[in-house]
Amino acid sequence: MSNFNQSHFNQAQSSQNNSGQGSFGKNNNMANMAGSMDRQQMAAEMARVFVSKVYAWMFGALAITALVSYLFSTQASLLSMLFTEAGPTPLYWIAVFAPVGLVLLISFTIERMSMPVLASIYVVFSVMMGLSMAVLFALIDEKILIVKAFGLTSLSFGIMAVLGFTTKLDLSRFGMLMMIGFVCVLIASIINIFLGSDSLSFLIDIVCIIVFTSLAAYKMQQVRLAGENGGGQKEALFWGLSLYITFINLFLTILRLLRR
Repeated sequence: MSNFNQSHFNQAQSSQNNSGQGSFGKNNNMANMAGSMDRQQMAAEMARVFVSKVYAWMFGALAITALVSYLFSTQASLLSMLFTEAGPTPLYWIAVFAPVGLVLLISFTIERMSMPVLASIYVVFSVMMGLSMAVLFALIDEKILIVKAFGLTSLSFGIMAVLGFTTKLDLSRFGMLMMIGFVCVLIASIINIFLGSDSLSFLIDIVCIIVFTSLAAYKMQQVRLAGENGGGQKEALFWGLSLYITFINLFLTILRLLRR
């Protein structure tokens, strides 16, 4: 009888232990799931904050460029500083080539520069871009084409940016393919300067639209990943500059197509 009671007691104790271990395991799994959800929510919030900073830099540059280009393209006294009857002025050529040098300067020295210096260079870059486009805008008689081009650019860029931010697919290889496409288009454009082929120019513009809209999606995914990893102010400025360049290139391509 005592052996039976002892055996029954041991079985009951073992059952309680297993039950406790099962309960503890479930609680531990739930805690891990809750922790994982918290990390995902934190990463998503960090990404949203970072994206807002990136777009602040991008839209800030676009606003400066738009204002400068509008003032210099509509005011004859200002336009004469860029273009006269004799042709382009030295300031115009500075405005055309300076942005390339400023982009390279930011890209290769961003870690060593302070934020005030970077921001100053970024503003100068935006002004130079506005000056370089002022002459183009002044030569366009139908100003409505500029508005249409900006609207189409904003729509297509926005759609692809949202797609890039929300997609779960890895666009890294796709982005590299588009970068290769951009280099090919650049080479074809240089060749076409000597050929002067309208058909090749039209084909280049079509490929450019595909490349730049695709790059918008790829870059936005990279922006999201940078935000999830805690991207700082310098990184936000860099990506703002990168998206700005993509937007401007897409805008100029669409504007060329509308002028045909």
